[in-house]
Amino acid sequence: MRGKKLIVSESAIINASPAKIWEVIRSFDGVERYIPMVLKSEINGNHAGCERRCNIRLGPNQTANLVERLDSIDDNTRTLKYSIIDAPPPFPGLKGEVKVSDHEGKSKVVWSGDMPNSDKETSMTLSAIYKMALDGLKKLTED
Repeated sequence: MRGKKLIVSESAIINASPAKIWEVIRSFDGVERYIPMVLKSEINGNHAGCERRCNIRLGPNQTANLVERLDSIDDNTRTLKYSIIDAPPPFPGLKGEVKVSDHEGKSKVVWSGDMPNSDKETSMTLSAIYKMALDGLKKLTED
């Protein structure tokens, strides 16, 4: 049933320092280095209000463009918030957050999204994307 607001959250412990993970996340650039479905990305700054444009793979022979706005970066709490402002359904309106914290000398990364007018299928898709991103971060940053 559509019309419900869903919050999807995935987390991972990564064997790298929070500073190293945060450096990758906070740059808001080069997301294709750790999310395989992103073929190319470019940003117009890395400050609140800037935009990231991504070309993403939706299927074997299908691509689409997606535009995200960087809503806030907090270096003290290592939290980045963004909104998807243009994308194919069901992604427009998604508000995402990535938070990096210390976990016994490693990093705990929590990636979450707040999706209006969502359903179980959309939630499962978003969960799979977040898991893909976290796995990619592990591969990119683990010592």
